[in-house]
Amino acid sequence: MKKKKGATMITVLVLMMTILTVGMVFLSVVLNDFKISNRNSENVASLYGAESGLETAYNILVKVFDYAVDRANHEVETKFDSNMDLEKSQEEMNELFQSTFIKVFETKESENSQGILQDSINNLTYPVFNPNSQGQSQTRFQSIDFKPEGEIEIEVVQDRDPDNLTFKFLFISTFMKHSMTKEVSERQVSVQYTMKVPHYQGALQQQLVTKTIPNYPVFTDSVVNIDGNADFKGSIDIKGNIRIKGKEKASTSIQSLDSKYENGIIIKDALVKLEGDLMTNETVSLHNQSNVEIDGNIFARNLYIGEFTNETALPTHAELIVQESLLLDNDLVVNPQAALDKKITTKVWMSNLYGLNDKNELKADGTPFRESSSLIINSEGAKVTVKDSTYLSGVAYIDTKDPYQTGESVAVRGNYLVYNRILPGYEGKVQLKYYDPMLLVESIENDSSIQAKAEYFVKSAQDGALTLSTGGVSLNPQDVHTIGAWVSEQQPVGKGQATFSEDEINFLMDKRQEYARQVYNMGMKAEVSDYEKGLVLKSITSGKNGEAQINFDYLRSHPNLEFRNYYGEVIANADENIVIKVEKNEFGTNDIIYVDRQKNNVVKRISDVNKAFIVTAGDVHFVGNVYLIGNVIAGGDLIMEADNSDQDGIQLVYDKKVTQQIIALNYDSFKNLFNRNTEILNQTEVEVVDGATLDKMNTNYYVEDYIAVNNWRLVK
Repeated sequence: MKKKKGATMITVLVLMMTILTVGMVFLSVVLNDFKISNRNSENVASLYGAESGLETAYNILVKVFDYAVDRANHEVETKFDSNMDLEKSQEEMNELFQSTFIKVFETKESENSQGILQDSINNLTYPVFNPNSQGQSQTRFQSIDFKPEGEIEIEVVQDRDPDNLTFKFLFISTFMKHSMTKEVSERQVSVQYTMKVPHYQGALQQQLVTKTIPNYPVFTDSVVNIDGNADFKGSIDIKGNIRIKGKEKASTSIQSLDSKYENGIIIKDALVKLEGDLMTNETVSLHNQSNVEIDGNIFARNLYIGEFTNETALPTHAELIVQESLLLDNDLVVNPQAALDKKITTKVWMSNLYGLNDKNELKADGTPFRESSSLIINSEGAKVTVKDSTYLSGVAYIDTKDPYQTGESVAVRGNYLVYNRILPGYEGKVQLKYYDPMLLVESIENDSSIQAKAEYFVKSAQDGALTLSTGGVSLNPQDVHTIGAWVSEQQPVGKGQATFSEDEINFLMDKRQEYARQVYNMGMKAEVSDYEKGLVLKSITSGKNGEAQINFDYLRSHPNLEFRNYYGEVIANADENIVIKVEKNEFGTNDIIYVDRQKNNVVKRISDVNKAFIVTAGDVHFVGNVYLIGNVIAGGDLIMEADNSDQDGIQLVYDKKVTQQIIALNYDSFKNLFNRNTEILNQTEVEVVDGATLDKMNTNYYVEDYIAVNNWRLVK
């Protein structure tokens, strides 16, 4: 029995030891698993902590982005100028906005500062922009709502690409936490963001006003209005009326071609196209190889085609087309260099020809200043065509020492020999007189009238005593009205009429009144009596008899007068010695250059001009391939010199709307420049941009449109 009890006891003890051993092993395994699980949990927590640091940094980045936008917008509003150039302002405002935005991220406020973004992250704050009542900027920093547990360090590595206007931010977040065993749990992650610098979303809004301006004659109906002469050379295309007063001649004797036709509009070796009327108180002359097409009218004292006697004789290959009417106070003279092969080298075509003057008036010294109107062909090689009406109120003269009045309204060189002989049947009826160097018919049966000489001329043609030349003249025989005889290819000879009928006289009166309106009165209302006086009543400067349209004294007394150039550059110059030069620059636009004529040096240069209102006391000179919209008003001469080989050449365009806008925008400066005493055509209401305001439109800079994540990385 005793042996059984001892064995049982031993068995129980062994079993208990086994159980205890297994239990200890189990507890050891469980404890180890718990430690591993706890460590993993702490690592995950550290990772989440590091991630929360990145999230915090991103939220602060968004806040700084919003702050930079607010500050940039405020800078634009503060520096906004209501007189900004609208065409350039959007770009200028965007540059200001972006530079201010960038400065927020790159400027360090103090010596210890690491930049607004790093400082805000370090302090767990974010900036808020709050301008005060005076508009001055104020910045305050506000704490973020989230306070992370543990130790978080966030490092910002910032870089900017100036070409692409982008920032790159590398955020490195490190989270550290001490465990119960005093071990340190650390995790480090990084993420990179790309941020684009925004464009300014605001815009300028035009501030429109309506101004009432008077339409003065000096600018309202012409692209060019000058007191001096105009010289055209090369390829020239002009859209608008041209009014050239022309310099007064030193001598008006009909014995001198040089003095008679030297002033006015000189077209030499040129290709000219004009959409408008051409007007001058002197002569329109074509020389050498010139081709001119005018879709309106010509109003001039004379029209002369050929060479002056003081020049080397060169072949004249000229062509003139006048789609409407040629209205002359004196003569149409075609005097080309004679072609040896008798080919046509000069052509003139027009719808109507009106020779308005029927009087010969003398100055005090006995020299004529106005002569009756006629058509004169001085050499072979010409073709002159009048499609519809021809009115010639006067007759031609032979260029003798003492001018000899013929009986011809259409005179061709060579036909004057009729007056150098006595026709059969006129023996004893004709009285001759010596006009140096010729002996000419003075009267027929004591009648020296134009009609007597015209009949004598026609009789010569009928009798065949002299073969008369038509000189290439082609008139419409059904619509010819002349005082003297005329020749035409359609009809051998016409006698003309002693006096015009009442209807013809009234018709001519209307044309004379129109001539006076356009030539003497700068497009303003005129009477027939104004034509009879033969004086220019309105000019740019005062002149001898005219009324000045521009008050250059006002410019001289206000040298710092300011003009606004939104619709076009305003050139206002009162110095007669300054030449305003317009030439194309290398960028395809125009430069306007002030040149001192006496010193021959450049005083001032204005670049990038496509529209201009030019008013100057001196000369204006266009050079090269120029395209300009605007007006030229000058007290001096106009020179246009382009290259014939250049198809574009000079292009000058009158745009009524542009002119009115320039005047309206600057009317406070202009109103004393124009002569207020002159008659005005009418008044016009013009809507112009008078400054600008910032548009109050809502702007939204959505951060997701500008900030993008590039990559996330577990560092450790």
